[in-house]
Amino acid sequence: MKVLVIDDEEIIRTLATRILEREGHEVLLAESGEKGLEILAENRQDIDLLLLDMRMEGLSGEETLERTRRLAPEVPCIISTGQIVEDGEMPQDTEAQVYFLQKPYRANALSDLVRKILKDV
Repeated sequence: MKVLVIDDEEIIRTLATRILEREGHEVLLAESGEKGLEILAENRQDIDLLLLDMRMEGLSGEETLERTRRLAPEVPCIISTGQIVEDGEMPQDTEAQVYFLQKPYRANALSDLVRKILKDV
């Protein structure tokens, strides 16, 4: 499975890459929502899952998710955030196949969630 990780924190991108590669997944990295959208557009047919930071400089996680849904509405997305996400905070048209992962997360939390998503899809 190919996972696109979009996070503006290098340490989080590195951690996610280690966890996902250890599980046998291929990882693409983007340091911003804008870069993530470029990578998604170029690799649309190959990307199976998004791991997206909710709070980023520039294009926010919410905006990035909204735009990814236009490019790839069927691709599941894990929103990773250290903030509490309130009901109704995410646009309703983007909520399908969206999963939340609280930061800071442990390796097994990410691995377990990815396995669950793969099983559900």
